[in-house]
Amino acid sequence: MKARIIFIAVPLLIAVAGACYFESKGHASANGDTIQVSGNIEVTDAEVSFKMPGRMQSRKVSEGERIEKDQVVAVLDCSELERQVGVRAADVEAAEAVLAELEAGTRPEQIRQAEANVEAAQAALNELLAGARPQELEAARSDVKAAQAEADRVTADFERVNNLFEKNVVSAQMRDSARAAHDVAVSRLKVAQERLALAVEGPRKESIERARAMLRQADEQLALAKEGPRKETIDQARARVKQAKEGLAAAQIQLDNGTLKSPLAGVVLSDNVEDGEYVTPGMP
Repeated sequence: MKARIIFIAVPLLIAVAGACYFESKGHASANGDTIQVSGNIEVTDAEVSFKMPGRMQSRKVSEGERIEKDQVVAVLDCSELERQVGVRAADVEAAEAVLAELEAGTRPEQIRQAEANVEAAQAALNELLAGARPQELEAARSDVKAAQAEADRVTADFERVNNLFEKNVVSAQMRDSARAAHDVAVSRLKVAQERLALAVEGPRKESIERARAMLRQADEQLALAKEGPRKETIDQARARVKQAKEGLAAAQIQLDNGTLKSPLAGVVLSDNVEDGEYVTPGMP
């Protein structure tokens, strides 16, 4: 929108009229009721338009209407700009929350959790270094003994059923069932023997090294928790807050440019754009 507005400087008009009176007071009429003076009236002709393109949402004034300085004369459709301002405001809020948390330091419950992690890692390492306990070895040996006995029994059963099958005394189904039971028993014996071997051998070197690495990591996390955020981390958070605020300010300026105000008080001489029309910067 580009509206022509006329602004009349009343104080100057009064001042000029007074000067003319003093210069022309000898020309007063005989009865003293009328003073004739001459002079100039200064008129300011201002054209106002939007700084950005957009679709006219509402024209607030009409031709011939008297308006005041900073009065809103037209508004663009700024729904998208309003959304952008909301997004930027949320960015500022999130960045400020992160900064506040960093500046507050590590919370006591975080330190307690880090200490608990260290204790758990240390206990796991100690258990590996200690190896299998006597009762664990005894339990593993008992499992092997039981599995061996079961395997021997099932093996004997299978051999008996298989002999009968070869003599056509039992069916193939009975022979297959006996074989399946034998295979399961042998597999269980193998597992029990492997567990016993591991218990006797103790933890592997790589398991112990992995436990030590986890303990070192837990110790480092506890130290960081007690030390609190580093200065450079806080500085980076402050920079993100500043950047977010600058983004919000830029979005707000764009939104403000969608509202057109009169720079002076005066009278609207013409209006050239109606609601719903698309306007460009400087459009007449």
